Amino acid sequence: MDLSKLARELIVILRFPAPPIVGVILVWLFDRNHDILKKALEEAGSTTPGLTAWCVLAYLVALGFVVHFAHRLVFYECIRRCMVRLVTKKSARSPRPTAHDLAFAQWRRRSHCENTPEKSTQSVLDEGNAGCHFFYCCFWATLLNAVFMATAFPESFSLAHVSLWFWVVLVAFFPMGLWGDYQMTKWDLEAYYRFLKTPAEPLESGDASHTLSKSG
Repeated sequence: MDLSKLARELIVILRFPAPPIVGVILVWLFDRNHDILKKALEEAGSTTPGLTAWCVLAYLVALGFVVHFAHRLVFYECIRRCMVRLVTKKSARSPRPTAHDLAFAQWRRRSHCENTPEKSTQSVLDEGNAGCHFFYCCFWATLLNAVFMATAFPESFSLAHVSLWFWVVLVAFFPMGLWGDYQMTKWDLEAYYRFLKTPAEPLESGDASHTLSKSG
């Protein structure tokens, strides 16, 4: 059994419920009486107690999917383009790829066989990018979970009276994701240049005639 492959598959599975779990824990930590989870569980199992665990699991997975794909499709594209422009602007290398160029280069590296330099490099980059998305998703999941809990159980959790440390921890997730994204973009650019296959440049008309005369 390939433990590294199993670990990667486990990370893929856990990337969706993990940020909502972090959000639930943070809301519970900064709850006034630390009873908001108890009230939420009682509310979920008030009609059918056996469904409590399934309701909680469904909530975590659903929130995880919404947060992950909403961030990926809406916010991350803007962040990615800004990061690529920032990193390529500081680089003296040529050509300067766009965000789309780097994306296509990633897809090509993923298509390589296992244990090749391209595939191994991209696997490491994917793991690093997953870590960045984890911090982004923790920010969104915690924020959405706090809004939901404050709306559903205002007597236990209030955004207006929550501790300042809650907002410090919440806001810290986003710059952590940005910093990680910046580092991963630098490595992504390095991989782009390392595995770049330079296409043949078209010959000038004069060079073409000279080549034909030599071949004749």
